Amino acid sequence: MDVQIRRADLPAETSQAIYDRMMSERLREAKELRAGGFEWGQTIRAKADRDRTVLLSDALRQRRATSHDARLQADLRFRRRIAHGADAVPADGDPCDRRRRFRAERLRE
Repeated sequence: MDVQIRRADLPAETSQAIYDRMMSERLREAKELRAGGFEWGQTIRAKADRDRTVLLSDALRQRRATSHDARLQADLRFRRRIAHGADAVPADGDPCDRRRRFRAERLRE
């Protein structure tokens, strides 16, 4: 003999209590997941802000160093021109001087 239960008819109060308990459990679970997601989002945003700050400060430091080096090189070229006279070619082979000499040679031809 095979006995199967197809449906259990419970009293209405019991069915409602079971449904309410299931609903509160699902709501609690959803709340936990949202809280975890919010915390995860904060962690990601904090890391991104930190990375952005580090990247910008490195770029600014590099820019300042490059700008400082460029000013030093320009100052050095200027001092060489003053020291060697206006017609002298600086030791570093300044491209501006090469262009001027090239134009002067073409005009002489």
